[in-house]
Amino acid sequence: MSRSIEIIPKVKVQGIPVINLATGEETFVSIDNLFQEAEKLVIEIAEGENPADAIRRQVRDKIIEKLNKAKNDGIGKFEAELDGSPPVIVVVPDGVANFVDSNYGTWGGISAEYFVARTGNQVANPLAQQFIKLDRIFLSAPSAIKYDTCQYFKPDEKNLLTCSHEGKTFPASCGFQYFYQNFSGNKDFKKFVKHTGTKKEQYLPDRTKADSSFDKIKWYSENDPPQYEEWLFLYKDFMNKKNLDNCILKPIELEDYEALKKVMPELKLIDLVPTKFREGEIYNSMTIENIVKLCMWMRLNLMVFDEFGDLMLCYDKNNEYHNNKSKGNGGRVVVKIVDNHGYFISKGDTMLSKFCAGGKHGWGGFYPSAVDCVVGNNGYAPTDGGEIQLDNSECPIIKHPKARFKQRELHYDWECLMGHEQKPTQEDFENIKLQQEADYLQGNPPPTPQELIGMIDTGAIYYVGKTNLNGIVDYLHKFHKIKPNNLRGLPSAIHKATYGKLKLYAYHQHPTTGYKYPDDLDGKLSLNEHLGDHPEKEKECLDKWKEDFPTLKKYAIPTPSVMGKAVFDSLDLDCSSRMNERMREVFFQAETKPDFRATKPTHTNACAFSLDFSKAYSNAARFMDTEWQILDAIDEPRYFREGSGFVDSAFYLCEELETGFPYKDLKGKGLALYHGCLLRHLVGKVKPKFIINSHKKLSKDYFVEFVKKCIDLAGDGSDNVVSSKQLVNTTFGSLKNKGGIKDYKLFINSDIIQLTKSFAQGYPVFNLDNSKRWRGSSFITAKGTYQHHFLTGQPIRLQIMERINELNLLLDSAVRQSLNRDIHLLLVKTDALYYQYPDNAKWDYKEYYWTKFKFDPRKDLDLQDINSRLPEGYEVKLESPREDWGKPTQVEESWTSAPEILNQLPTPKFRRNWKSVDTKTASWEKAEVKEILYKYYEKGGLYCRGEGGVGKTEIIKGIDEICAKNRIKLRWLRAFYKIVDRDNLTERLTPWRETHPCFVKKLAPTNKACNNIGGKTLHRGLGLKVFDSGEDSDSDDEGEEEVKTDFDRVSKLVAILEKKPPDIIPVDEISMIGGEGWSVLSYIKYRIPKIKFFLFGDIKRQLPPVGEEWRKFEDSACLMELSNYNKLELKYNFRRQTADTNTLWELCSDKPETFKITDAPLTYRNLCWTNKTRKEVIDKVQNIHPNPVLWIECGNKEDTNNTGQNERLMLAIGTPLIARKSMKDSGVAKNEIWEVKSITDKEATLEFGDKIQTYTHKEIRKKWLSAYCITIHKSQGDTYTDEYTIWDWGRISKRKDSVAKKLRYTAVSRSINYQELVNFK
Repeated sequence: MSRSIEIIPKVKVQGIPVINLATGEETFVSIDNLFQEAEKLVIEIAEGENPADAIRRQVRDKIIEKLNKAKNDGIGKFEAELDGSPPVIVVVPDGVANFVDSNYGTWGGISAEYFVARTGNQVANPLAQQFIKLDRIFLSAPSAIKYDTCQYFKPDEKNLLTCSHEGKTFPASCGFQYFYQNFSGNKDFKKFVKHTGTKKEQYLPDRTKADSSFDKIKWYSENDPPQYEEWLFLYKDFMNKKNLDNCILKPIELEDYEALKKVMPELKLIDLVPTKFREGEIYNSMTIENIVKLCMWMRLNLMVFDEFGDLMLCYDKNNEYHNNKSKGNGGRVVVKIVDNHGYFISKGDTMLSKFCAGGKHGWGGFYPSAVDCVVGNNGYAPTDGGEIQLDNSECPIIKHPKARFKQRELHYDWECLMGHEQKPTQEDFENIKLQQEADYLQGNPPPTPQELIGMIDTGAIYYVGKTNLNGIVDYLHKFHKIKPNNLRGLPSAIHKATYGKLKLYAYHQHPTTGYKYPDDLDGKLSLNEHLGDHPEKEKECLDKWKEDFPTLKKYAIPTPSVMGKAVFDSLDLDCSSRMNERMREVFFQAETKPDFRATKPTHTNACAFSLDFSKAYSNAARFMDTEWQILDAIDEPRYFREGSGFVDSAFYLCEELETGFPYKDLKGKGLALYHGCLLRHLVGKVKPKFIINSHKKLSKDYFVEFVKKCIDLAGDGSDNVVSSKQLVNTTFGSLKNKGGIKDYKLFINSDIIQLTKSFAQGYPVFNLDNSKRWRGSSFITAKGTYQHHFLTGQPIRLQIMERINELNLLLDSAVRQSLNRDIHLLLVKTDALYYQYPDNAKWDYKEYYWTKFKFDPRKDLDLQDINSRLPEGYEVKLESPREDWGKPTQVEESWTSAPEILNQLPTPKFRRNWKSVDTKTASWEKAEVKEILYKYYEKGGLYCRGEGGVGKTEIIKGIDEICAKNRIKLRWLRAFYKIVDRDNLTERLTPWRETHPCFVKKLAPTNKACNNIGGKTLHRGLGLKVFDSGEDSDSDDEGEEEVKTDFDRVSKLVAILEKKPPDIIPVDEISMIGGEGWSVLSYIKYRIPKIKFFLFGDIKRQLPPVGEEWRKFEDSACLMELSNYNKLELKYNFRRQTADTNTLWELCSDKPETFKITDAPLTYRNLCWTNKTRKEVIDKVQNIHPNPVLWIECGNKEDTNNTGQNERLMLAIGTPLIARKSMKDSGVAKNEIWEVKSITDKEATLEFGDKIQTYTHKEIRKKWLSAYCITIHKSQGDTYTDEYTIWDWGRISKRKDSVAKKLRYTAVSRSINYQELVNFK
């Protein structure tokens, strides 16, 4: 019978061959732990299988899987300092499996430890009630946090509360003291915390008798208040959203551990047996759960922050979701958890007024939003979602002497190795390094830990000489009882630590070091001369940067990436795309790779020369000869038909017919992603299947100004702290903006209960002592921050890479043409090509052997001729052999780690058709909405298509009504299960909630459409402008304020929605939504896949957004993704009492001449195509009106766009007026049509349904237009039962394009009986 064992592996891999695709540098790296996120593995052990063999085998398979992924994605996930773009990738010529098998379990290769847990027969349970019982309140303040600026409560020794237990009397612990001393004097609270001696106040709610104030507090803290169960249910939901129920490590039986330990010395035990409290300690202490209950009885707001500074839980006395029916008294309690103990924040602390006043909460008021506040290093400070940024411009910077070697300020002297007959070994290099470092360190000793402690209040920034701060942080914690305010890094390595004002950084955090920091540095042990007196010049240069770009002032030493972004932002450049989920997969999973591959030499002992492009990335952006692609959610791959026009600025998904350079090596493996700039040279060798041609493009010279400005500011870096190459490369590399865990916040402690909680919650935990024991050791707990990004510049980045790949192809052709002979290409290395020396040239150990070769690249290569064959602006130089030495590159068996094929992945397959298409042709009842709702809720979404009058609005209203009833049922079910099965309340309710939607958020693109369904506009509901009616836009009118899309806010707004997401989002009139709106909806679905979208509209026949008429919204991948590929077509039209919805469309689209133009009398309702006609018709109707009451002079002669008022506005009883903009205070939506009810000499009263508003004549002129005639665009969504006239019919009936067809159909289909009630003029 098979069984399983759960482990957390720690695997160290040394000597991994990698290449930095940004620099082309090849080296070896080590990864301390491949399983950075404390990943749990479930080891399946077959019957009869040796458990040790099963563990080692399955861990080995997981190692291979991770390293294979690093071949494509890079190793930045495992080593943050090597995270860049292009990435640092693993290159193993013999394959990852061979590499792992030859190193796994051997010295210096791959070493593994396997952690199992023992909990003393107690299985860790992450539910809320378990955690809140762990944190017990004993002490008044955390003694170890020397630099924590929070003001903690300290009991008044003259007013101590006492308690009695087992015949002994002693002071009550801090929790009881806090409530007694702070609230016993308040008339609203003293009945809960003070025993006055009166007979009435001796009795508690259960009619038991309290003998002391301690007894009162104890009773209220241990008994459930009425709202406790309701609050706890929501609190559990909150904990589940934070994924605290994941990664629970199943404990191992002690006998199994002992048996395995005998054959597996690498097995480690995590002893999670919790601390046992004595009975007296339990009696005289509070848990967090006790504090919650007491605050509920007393109606006090409560906020509890964990050791990460994040909100752990809260109780809001005024919150409807906490089942509070009345307002509570004033007052609040704030608790901070440190080392598994809770501490009360003093009432006088500033964080109370900043964060707790008014209880600022997120969606639904349940708990603070991450974008509202954070707990800062120096207490609490509000932010806009990011960390607190301090001005570090004047901080003194100190560098550990050894760190200066790593930062290329000081270099090693390798000249003593010259002249060796044999090749120097790595040991030779290490010996020289140690010797030269020792000489230097002796005269420049680093500060001692005691000296560092003395710097805590100086504001200094200190770069240490190691890759992590684990040792110094552990030392200060263990021997000086000092904890840092803030820790950052990886789960197994501390990179940044803050103590008071002192900031410590690992050496590789120094921004001038780039992506990697090799130990073997060529050169002499002396200061670089390019900056002269380096420290002063560096500061002077940085000060100039900060003066020119003030955003850099918050950084002590800004990185090249930050500096490049400051330059980029100063030019107001925007090259961001907003792609749908499928396009994200195409551009991220199948991204274009920098070309890096090798071929075998034709003979042994071959030699090579290389040609390298100068400033490849800068020039690729500067001299691009095609436009740049900007995509949104509607842009997607379209079938590419042979013979159709080739667009050299587009991306393509292609079938490859060849392999090798310059192809992607995906022949027979799937479709490859190409950009047109390279593909245009491969006609006949690569077959385009799909084209991705974006709706928006940037001019080919869009980035020229940016590159030039970087060159002007930094040049080659010889007199600056950064070079233009660094600025450009890091800026374009950062455009990728892929989501993921980018930052870990770390917390150090040694408390075994905190260790228990961290493991149970799934947080990565790392033992700083590297010992076998956990009890008594210091460890760090890591909390990763997953960053989501709505915007990405990945298409721009990939276009630059493909341009460089194109240049490599053009260079290869130029070399062959210039030499006029065949030559063997050995290696393509990003922006450099290596060629084998011709004529069978070989190397040996004889001195100056290369001087006898027939071919000398320095003489035989005509670089001027080669460069003349390249596109304008690009040039190459001879990289090897160098002019002063002339020695070629020796091609040995292991001379390069480049693979023989390009490591680019094929594009993922994606669905291009609907999963289900249902049709309703007959009349249906409102009761059927329930069936529609539950059917498509189970299917995951719906696109409901149909013309006006088929019942789409009724379905939306029916969904709202059903969800409202489900919310009532949910309350009854909660109450019922609290009685019959209180312990399994969540388990009982979850299955019902999964099939019964309760919460709905209705959206529509316009206010008029929102009023029909009782919803919100997209730009109000999501903070965006997603609909612009173009010619009907009144944004240029006086008083009209245009709402602009702020895409920087999208991710934050979605993050708020994510915390309390609705079950369903119905969206009406989707034909009016443009690409930006669809991009936001797609991003919501991407971020919160549990939301079901129900989309309603008739994209096929209704008018598209102005300016996007040519775009294909119908059946787009975005529409399918949102509706989960389910479509329902409603055919029966209730307005016209027919299921024939095609005849009218066919007449309007193909036979508009069927509708005859007549000289029918004027009607009071009119539609037209242009605003010019609108004004003319209004004048005609006004002039013939029999009973005009008032004429308002508007004098709008300069309205060149004809979007404003007529020169005179006539008012009569019943005159229709259309709102020029929304008036929230009056309940008026833009484009709503109200009628004049009464008129006086100063005012006019308007009515709309049961709503009535009065306006002055001036307000009428400013805010309203006559609606005797409106444009067809503004009539969308209306239904007319009276007679009306369509003007401009002769003009729009002559047009054959799809927009004209939709114009005609929209105009005619407003009527319930177009044969009798519609005139044409």
